[in-house]
Amino acid sequence: FEKKFRLGAGTTKTPNSTARCDIYIEFKQGEEIHRVGIELKYLPKSKDEATTDCRLSILSDVENLEKYKTNNHIDKGYAIVYSTNCNYADPQTRSNINIGDSVIVTGGKSNYKAIQLTGQYTFHWNSLDPHHFLKVEV
Repeated sequence: FEKKFRLGAGTTKTPNSTARCDIYIEFKQGEEIHRVGIELKYLPKSKDEATTDCRLSILSDVENLEKYKTNNHIDKGYAIVYSTNCNYADPQTRSNINIGDSVIVTGGKSNYKAIQLTGQYTFHWNSLDPHHFLKVEV
């Protein structure tokens, strides 16, 4: 299911401009061809709780999906995230990069990475304790 894409320029996740989409689906509906890219992410529960690097990895997946779309590789993209750590879904988190429920995200940065998103996304987590799921449509 994994597919390589050449991007016009590198991204935070893919600086060499050759990206790998976790799942690529192409299907035909009538005469119309639809192309969907899906990036999957599992965020483990760690002793460091919800780390900045893990939060950035979600945003870098969204950044790559945006690039796939602008380079005409996909028509729609989804970032799918699963975690058993409730701190990711918590909108009251004290992290520099808040990806909690109902938070509006436009990008993020840490001391060594910057992610600029062209779109604006409201993150909505679904929870069935202790499981937390996020789907971001690009």
